[in-house]
Amino acid sequence: MCGGYFWPACVIVWQDWRNLQYEPDIYFSRSTDGGASFLPSTRVNDDSVLAEQWYPVVACDNSWQNIYVAWADPRDSLYGFDVYFSRSTDFGQTFEQNYPINDTATTDTTPQDFPSIYYKNGSVYVSWRDYWNGYSVFFDKSLDDGVSFGVDMRVADHPNTRGNFSSIVADDSANIYIVWADFRNFDPYGWEIYFSLSQDSGQTFKPNVRVNDHLGNLDAIDDNPSICINESARVCVAWDSDRNDHQWGYEDIYYATGTYVGIMEEARSKMTEARIAAYPNPFRNKIDVRWKMTDAQMQEVRIKIYH
Repeated sequence: MCGGYFWPACVIVWQDWRNLQYEPDIYFSRSTDGGASFLPSTRVNDDSVLAEQWYPVVACDNSWQNIYVAWADPRDSLYGFDVYFSRSTDFGQTFEQNYPINDTATTDTTPQDFPSIYYKNGSVYVSWRDYWNGYSVFFDKSLDDGVSFGVDMRVADHPNTRGNFSSIVADDSANIYIVWADFRNFDPYGWEIYFSLSQDSGQTFKPNVRVNDHLGNLDAIDDNPSICINESARVCVAWDSDRNDHQWGYEDIYYATGTYVGIMEEARSKMTEARIAAYPNPFRNKIDVRWKMTDAQMQEVRIKIYH
């Protein structure tokens, strides 16, 4: 990732085989001249066993002094791959002690991998693919600048999700946006791109919505999504798809954008409970609103739709 014109910094992480006694490690480097040159690299993982570290991702704060790295790590051979994390507070010259983010790191043998990471206003957000209790997308956050993480939260709301290649961002209001490649409708639609939003800082996530359309080859592979948002909360997603040449797997880049629309319900009179299910989709021009009432509850109902 790179800074802008007034701060031409770049940071990068990668898997590196230079230390064969440890198998692949995670290394970090940064550039202060917009990528024209890079400073000496630093090893991020601190294990001394034959463990293969994979899929590193990096984020940093606005000063570029604090660096945050996550990756898949099988160093604890009893429990398989976990999502590990480390941070640097000195521009990446040294990294702190590594630790696993996922709650199942010492209780379950199912792997966790393919993390995505984002930093915003002192909080670090991480999503990943998790095989625990079926394939899914999970999320966790640190509210203390990466010192510790909370309780994992499942994002995908379908048991057959798979949840590959998630991408995560957050805004100034601590709304969290996640997209991923999804397996739930593989027959007949192949891999699809799904999206979810949390408007309570990751305590809960909205019902998942599909981003891609079904034009072109129906059983196409749509994957490797990347997400960003602008100051107007407009959500932008890009991904690759082989819909135009599924037989040979040649891929093109696709893009979708939209603004998230929410539903607010208001109950009147003596109604004690109102259950409403709304499925807003920022990438579609249609929203389904469903509710159920008994005959005894048939009174005036007001639904407010807002942007």
